[in-house]
Amino acid sequence: METSQAMQLGRIYRPGGMRACPAGNGKGACALCIASVSNIRLRPSPQVDIRATGVPGTGAKGAASAAPTSLETQPPASLLEGVDAAICQLLGIRHLGHKSALLELCKRDTFPTGTVDAAYSRIASNWRRCEAGAGSPSAANWRWRVPQLAISAHNTSPEVRLERALIAACERLGRSDWSNQVPVASGVAGAWSERRRAIDLVRERSPGHFELVELKVASDTPLYAAFEIIGYTCIWLLSRLDPSAPDNPLLAAQAIDAVVLAPTAFYAPYRLETLRLQLHDDLQRLGHEHGVALSFRFEAFPGHLANPPWTDEQLAHLLDARWGI
Repeated sequence: METSQAMQLGRIYRPGGMRACPAGNGKGACALCIASVSNIRLRPSPQVDIRATGVPGTGAKGAASAAPTSLETQPPASLLEGVDAAICQLLGIRHLGHKSALLELCKRDTFPTGTVDAAYSRIASNWRRCEAGAGSPSAANWRWRVPQLAISAHNTSPEVRLERALIAACERLGRSDWSNQVPVASGVAGAWSERRRAIDLVRERSPGHFELVELKVASDTPLYAAFEIIGYTCIWLLSRLDPSAPDNPLLAAQAIDAVVLAPTAFYAPYRLETLRLQLHDDLQRLGHEHGVALSFRFEAFPGHLANPPWTDEQLAHLLDARWGI
């Protein structure tokens, strides 16, 4: 049950009744959604000044006309402030990153609806509060394409090492369909806020169609990783409506796939089919309400490629031979 005010607003003011996607099988972007974008000629999302009219999907007034409430007197420290708590409340768990919580959820025959709506509503509320404050989004947010190859000799993170190696291999092989470390929220909550919040990997599948990828090797859980990339997708929805946003291919896209990519062992303890299908359906529905195609999936790669040494050919194979969980 949705209990927070932000969730209530999101449910009341967002249109409902959208059909679930029959093609949501986790094996690529939703075919019907892509067709609806490319063949039916959906109207482009309007460039709405959310500071004046409010954030879509929340029913909240714009900063110019809304009287601040006791919960909105200060800008949030992060666009994702309160998101984990809202989702955990819906799921009845204490922490998204606890393995025991996900194991318990996997025993259920159904997964609660509304978690994606809860994430979007909280992020949208935070966005509105940031607009009323001193935040100013960086022009680097959602940049395409600026590969980041440097890595400190002291950085031993398996995810960072693999991420940099993948993009370095793409550069050496002359591939321009992948990039990494794409900022999403720098400056939104304040001049120095969230400068390190970035999407691990981004792939351009075709013009107007991108994959946003959360890369994992051993840290966290599939549930935690899922809501990391879903949160970034929600920020993308709001960023593309900001009149100050830069004109670039990522923000102009009409189709986004939210993907968690990890070695097979990362998923091994869990039964994720019910979770995956529900998150895909909920994210797809949110996309329809915004006139874009959104999808979600878990993808895997062979465990022996999680750690070095690698060849460029092995790394390219990792990117091209992923499979759905």
